[in-house]
Amino acid sequence: MAKTLFSQYHKDAPGVLAVRLQKNYYNLIDCLCDCVDRLTQNDDTNEESSLYNSLCRHLVSGIREQIQYRQIILIPYLHELEEKQQSGHNCLNCPGKCQTNHAGQLHHLKAAHQHIKEILYRIQQITTPAQQDQYTNPASRTLANEVAQLDTTLTELFYIEEAILIPKIMELQSRINAATDAPA
Repeated sequence: MAKTLFSQYHKDAPGVLAVRLQKNYYNLIDCLCDCVDRLTQNDDTNEESSLYNSLCRHLVSGIREQIQYRQIILIPYLHELEEKQQSGHNCLNCPGKCQTNHAGQLHHLKAAHQHIKEILYRIQQITTPAQQDQYTNPASRTLANEVAQLDTTLTELFYIEEAILIPKIMELQSRINAATDAPA
């Protein structure tokens, strides 16, 4: 969480930003998801805790999907954009009509952000009932704390991606004359 001041991310080149996000957020979120998974395996609690555990497992699955997208698709795309910009690539003159779906990449990232917003909303919805139980059940208290940490980390990541990463992608796309007419 916030190992680097948010203002410092603005100064990073896109490739450096990708590495920092991987190190400071994607890896951390993956670890938090592992922890939540382990904590939710104990379903021998009361019915309310069991429901909370089930909802947390479902949320972790959605979060992992979003993080995997970033690790497998987004980070390599960001490096590719940076390489194209550095090499003077111009998508308007690309002999193969540029095989990279630039508009689709940006559209998918924005859709992923919408999905993160939904996950954050659901985390907040399910955390409130668990807080009633957290004083009597140490396992529920630990799980609620881990979910709160996951919520905070996702919120920070969302802010950095929305405020810094997406504008950097759009700027790089503009520099190489990539078509970015993706729906918002």
